[in-house]
Amino acid sequence: MSGRWNLFRKFLIEQLQEEDAVDGEVNSNDLNLRPPSESLKPHLFPRSTTDPVTLLDGTSSQKEFEDLLSTCYIPMEIWYIRTIIDKAQHLSSTDFSQTPATTTTPDDVFYILKTVYTRLLSTGSLAALEQTTDLLKDVLDHDFAGSIKKKLDDVYRVGSGTRTEKSEKESRTAFLVLLNDLDLSSSHMERLVKDLLSQPAITQLFLDLEQPRIRTIVSSLLASTTRFKATSKTFLMHWTKMDMQPAEYQDIVRKRFVKLWEGLTDGYKDACTENNYRILFGLALGVILRPWEKYILTLHYSELGAIRFDRDLRSIMAYLSSQTIFGDIREKFIRLQQISSLLNLDSDEDVESFYSGSGISWTVSMQEAKDIITLKA
Repeated sequence: MSGRWNLFRKFLIEQLQEEDAVDGEVNSNDLNLRPPSESLKPHLFPRSTTDPVTLLDGTSSQKEFEDLLSTCYIPMEIWYIRTIIDKAQHLSSTDFSQTPATTTTPDDVFYILKTVYTRLLSTGSLAALEQTTDLLKDVLDHDFAGSIKKKLDDVYRVGSGTRTEKSEKESRTAFLVLLNDLDLSSSHMERLVKDLLSQPAITQLFLDLEQPRIRTIVSSLLASTTRFKATSKTFLMHWTKMDMQPAEYQDIVRKRFVKLWEGLTDGYKDACTENNYRILFGLALGVILRPWEKYILTLHYSELGAIRFDRDLRSIMAYLSSQTIFGDIREKFIRLQQISSLLNLDSDEDVESFYSGSGISWTVSMQEAKDIITLKA
């Protein structure tokens, strides 16, 4: 009924605007044809100067429909979507037949969300759309994403306790599935907004001057994707530190590094979405490279030792480059490369001259460079 009323409202407003435009044109021509004395006479029945939109929005019908939407329809829709989210989470099951694995929750929730929002657009009410969108964003953050975050917290707590091989594998699987749900939800939201913006109800039921605002409100749903991605990255960082901490104490030569890396990343690539694996790959390197750098700065190097370190560093970089399609990973090794360059500096070359004249964009400070030179035996 609200949609029918707003369609009728749009028709009346457009008709009144057209009549005003025609009357204005006729009156202008009429004034030019009248004698001066006639043109100055006031109209016996002047038209209303009230804007058609203001005129229709002030009617009792408009107020009645807006009141019904605000007090009855909107609370009912919010209750419905919250009930569906709760039910979808309780009935959630993991689909291991697809790669990467996800639960049924995102598909169920976003299917109903599209139904709810399409119905909301069909009311033709800008006020109802704005109010309900704000409430839906809050529901998505707290009921949907908040529930996934709680589950991630639970898995993280279990994973950080006493860990057997079986429990570690189960925790990792559960953790990655939940992160995949968040990443899938981001994709679903982007697709949903795109579909909603092409809904015919926007042009059929809303005035031309209202449509830009409608599109802005619908697009504001994309803010949820930012929060989904931020949550994923935060938990990936925590999990990386916990799951890969043993890497700090392992040997650094290539063969043992490859064995260590393959052990740590086994199962992640197939279980993660591309976005999550890219983040995980970068975080894993960070966890390994920082302690590695600290470790090598505690050693002393002969000339052959410095050469071997440079060779091992290059071979590890080549190996890691072959393991990813995300582009050159050499940027993450810049400090280690610069340390290697300093360790392999000729004994008769002045470090300050080399530092200032090499053309290298140093991430190692001058004092650090001097300290590194002292590691050479």
